[in-house]
Amino acid sequence: MPHLALPTLIAQLKNNGFSAKGMDLNIEFFNFLLDKKYISKCIKKIEDTYLFLNQNKSFLGKEDTLENKILNYKYDKLKEVFENNININKFAEYSSKLILELEKLKLKYTDDDFEKLSLIKYSLNKIIYVCSLAFLPTYIDRRFEYQNGFMSLNLNDIKNIIFDESQNIFLDFYKSKIKEIQEQNYSYIGISIGAGSQLISGLTIANLLRKETNAHINIGGGFFSRVTDGLLKNPDFFDFFAHSVSYGEGELSIVELAKYINDQIPIENVHNLIYKKDKNIIINGESKPVILSRISNPDYSDYDLGKYYYPQRIIPLQTNRGCYWRKCAFCSHSYGKTYTVKKIDDLINEIAQNKLKYNVFSYDIIDEAIHPNFLDRFSDALIENKLNINFIINSRFEKEITSELLQKAYKAGLRTIRWGFETGNKRIFNLMNKGVVFEKREQILKMAYEAGIRNVVFAIYGFPTEKYEEALDTLTFLEKNHKYIQSTSFGEFCLTVKSPIILNPSDYGIVVSDNFDDFSIIRRYTEKNGLSEEEKQKLKIKFKDILHKYYYNTPKILNKK
Repeated sequence: MPHLALPTLIAQLKNNGFSAKGMDLNIEFFNFLLDKKYISKCIKKIEDTYLFLNQNKSFLGKEDTLENKILNYKYDKLKEVFENNININKFAEYSSKLILELEKLKLKYTDDDFEKLSLIKYSLNKIIYVCSLAFLPTYIDRRFEYQNGFMSLNLNDIKNIIFDESQNIFLDFYKSKIKEIQEQNYSYIGISIGAGSQLISGLTIANLLRKETNAHINIGGGFFSRVTDGLLKNPDFFDFFAHSVSYGEGELSIVELAKYINDQIPIENVHNLIYKKDKNIIINGESKPVILSRISNPDYSDYDLGKYYYPQRIIPLQTNRGCYWRKCAFCSHSYGKTYTVKKIDDLINEIAQNKLKYNVFSYDIIDEAIHPNFLDRFSDALIENKLNINFIINSRFEKEITSELLQKAYKAGLRTIRWGFETGNKRIFNLMNKGVVFEKREQILKMAYEAGIRNVVFAIYGFPTEKYEEALDTLTFLEKNHKYIQSTSFGEFCLTVKSPIILNPSDYGIVVSDNFDDFSIIRRYTEKNGLSEEEKQKLKIKFKDILHKYYYNTPKILNKK
């Protein structure tokens, strides 16, 4: 599905008298990667690289220099592909076949086809992953996200990767788009970078547009709201990538920026803006919080919703912004956001309009978490208005969740809940400050399953002071309750800026390093009592075993239709 940010900002501009157009380069990029000719080009590069490394093995086992570390890393990654007898020469043909199957599935899709859809997604993901190895140490991982373990997030390293055709996987694609964008002669181009995994992609297109167009290039999105100090340290950033960067909520400032570009107001009057003036970095003041119901409904008129890989058209929906709890020790997702809830009547009108305009019946509700009381009222409104949609939510294991509520929500269209489970150990759970009843979570998962709702469970290992036996409690829970869980993940804890834990590190037994990359939201730290690297590896292996035993090889079809 498309992201929410740009369609919302487009609507804001249009409703304030400006002409605006949106492009989702995410889906276009993946279609570009899956083109037969491009796959063949990548496979040829992979084979040539592996042949060269095999013939020149003087680097093997040596990690005395960064160059040798990278060569060993490349060799190990490519060796894994060739030793597993993956027939990469068939990928181009196989990709076309899978996309054809996906198009057929879109024409006649039911819940019974879910496993087939999952297999197609897994296969396309594997093709993209392997083909991306042509750009090692850059690659696209199994979550469709950018990875490069040898890159620091400092300006010089970022520039080196962006200008290096051998490891910038995005460069060919964006060069193919530049002419199309130039021909439109835009006066302003905004680029949304929501996460660190989008940074190289977003800055690659920003650099090309900065050089090849006369437009004012502005970068926004949640990522740069958390690394504004990095911009202050690197004024050269604005010479290479953008004329301005927006931070915080953008719905009001985007209109002010358009007015500035039209010479209606001075740049000093544009809220939430960072820019370079006379070699100095200027940060304008922040706008007042935006009430969600006063924001224009997202405009998807420029998007071909049939391009996306999910068989049913699906778009994001926001019922609230921020987080009503906001106290989880590890979380910084709501930084810079005021908690505000959209009126249910406005949501019902938005959904009804989307059905008429875009023929959309499926929604991903992207709120940090939807409160049970709101879900109850929202479900009543959906049923009363007979909107006949289906939707996905994020939720917390609140005590107010009952079997009756979940059954009502299912009737209203709720089909999947993504749960912030985090840990199966009570001491770690309390340290995380989740604010829900530890013992009730198993019961809630069972109630959701019995209501016909798919449960997706997110868990964390390596939280500060966690012992190996405590981390095993999480795996024991996932194993014991596999019947009620349709999908799960087990990710390593990362310390992020603006999270409660980083404000009080001594409470969690850690010491935060002063050495960090200018454009990273991750902070390094040390601890005395945490998991060792060996224990982390053992946990990963145990989790993988559980996945293969209970999740990958077991159909996860719910009984309820």
